[in-house]
Amino acid sequence: MGLLAAPGAHLWLWTTNQFLETGFHLMRAWGFKYLAPVHMVKPSGIGNWFVNRTQTMLMGYRDKCRFNGARYLPNVIPVGSVPRHSQKPEATYEYIESVSEAPRLDLFARQKRPGWYVWGNEVESDIELIV
Repeated sequence: MGLLAAPGAHLWLWTTNQFLETGFHLMRAWGFKYLAPVHMVKPSGIGNWFVNRTQTMLMGYRDKCRFNGARYLPNVIPVGSVPRHSQKPEATYEYIESVSEAPRLDLFARQKRPGWYVWGNEVESDIELIV
């Protein structure tokens, strides 16, 4: 992942509550520094011990934290409905776009979005990742 990100790049790492710790490890492994969580609050949820109505995007940056877009936004995004299982709601894309400048890359994308490069097994990818 580090090869895909320029100095000053932002990372919005989507994770569920169960995998928060893994998200932090992955962020560091990719060469990003953790800055803050942004929580998506859904109208309903599921879970074994708690009813999880939130999912988290861990916001990180590479080398130096630069904000040329919006600042001082709340770290909670209310979402009216989630279209499909694990699909990112429109409100999260709008939030990211207001903060982080292009170019933008959505890994594991489900659909194309104007202003974004996409990669995933459910979409015609704009980039090729060589492993």
